[in-house]
Amino acid sequence: MLLFILLLAILGLCGLYGSALRASARAAEELCRQMTSLYAGPHEFLVAHPFSCPVSRDGYDTVCADLSELGFVHLGSIEDRTVSDALPTMRTFSDVYTNDSGDTFCATYRIQTPECDLQVVEFLTQFEDGTFLTTTNSTPAGWMERPPEIDTTIIEHGSTLQLSSRHAERLEEAKVAGEKRVLAIASLEDVLATQSAFVASEVRHRQSVGYLTYDEVLTMSRRDTTPYLPGARRFFHWSFKRHVLGQLSR
Repeated sequence: MLLFILLLAILGLCGLYGSALRASARAAEELCRQMTSLYAGPHEFLVAHPFSCPVSRDGYDTVCADLSELGFVHLGSIEDRTVSDALPTMRTFSDVYTNDSGDTFCATYRIQTPECDLQVVEFLTQFEDGTFLTTTNSTPAGWMERPPEIDTTIIEHGSTLQLSSRHAERLEEAKVAGEKRVLAIASLEDVLATQSAFVASEVRHRQSVGYLTYDEVLTMSRRDTTPYLPGARRFFHWSFKRHVLGQLSR
């Protein structure tokens, strides 16, 4: 969730400043502020009150129906307050579910901005060795490198059933290949602990690479960002390459 929302924030900056390339340094400054605030340290996760968030519940209800058919149980809703405080225009919440064995939980959240309207679904398993297995339909999740302890598979436009099935296959493969032991998810408190550990891994990795690498900027500049914001590709290539990395390295 964290990387995905950050990427949409970056695309939003393209929209704010892309029409005036001479203002690219201002966009770079804002991105650096966001990166450092989001990756400065641990994140605060709270039990959420969905109706206080400015997003439609339509997508949540659809995913809920799909997960119920798969035997998942709704545990509640959570919010990453660190993200909400840093990016208030993208405030959202996650509905979280667990399966009957507790070896997988699913989080779904919606992002509604002028640039996009997306319902993200992500299945996640945490192992006792501190590694994670995730399967998601969030295509931009692949635009930035994740830590080596997070193994992510992306199924673009994948349905909840497709994601669940693929995640179950990958989980069995991981157990056989590495004799891994799963940390079971049985309660909302377990989800909060797992999410905190997951984001802590992302924070450590972002800090270790200097928040954003040159290769990641190039990767984003080559991607088709049109579904998220027209014109972003040109802006990435010209502006962020020129300004952002210098500011992050200061």
